[in-house]
Order: sequence, then structure tokens, then C-alpha cells
Amino acid sequence: MSGFYRLFATCLRGAEKTKYFSDDDSDDKKSSSSSFRSFSSFVRDSLRRCRSFEDELLLSCLTMCLEVPPSLAREAGMSAYAPPLERVFRRYGGRNLPLVNR
Repeated sequence: MSGFYRLFATCLRGAEKTKYFSDDDSDDKKSSSSSFRSFSSFVRDSLRRCRSFEDELLLSCLTMCLEVPPSLAREAGMSAYAPPLERVFRRYGGRNLPLVNR
């Protein structure tokens, strides 16, 4: 399962680099609106579910959530990030450098 979150994080990085979810109103960008809603819903659900995750699964889920483009993060709700982030940093502190660098 953690591999899926890593794969999804890669997809999100690609979407950010290509500005797939930019606020542009052109016709080709409008086709991404269903993807936007689906991705946003998935991120919101992942943030809720990661409260019950442990160790590598928790870290990979949170890493994926940190790769979310800003427009998706706003849609998912920035306040949803606080509980998982707090849990991870209490548990791991600054020991997980890849996560700290994000």
C-alpha cells in the first residue's frame, strides 16, 4: 500500500510540473475538472485515513499529501493537514530527513 502512495506522489509531482491543475479556464484545462475533484477527494480521504496508519505507511501517505499542488491542497482543506503532521513530527521529529526536507 505504501508503494501506491509513492506512485500517487509521483503523479502529483508531474501534475504540478505540467500545471495540470492550474486555474486556467481554457477548454483543455476544463477537462481536468473531474480529475481535480477525484484527486481532491482522494487526498482528503487519505488525510483522514492516515490517522490510523503506522510507520512506513504513515510516512508514505503524508509524503504523498505534501506533494499535492496548492490548488488541490486548498480544495482538500488545509486544516486537514494539521493532525497527521502533528502526529508524524511528534513520533519521528526531525529524524526522517526526506520528510523534513519537503
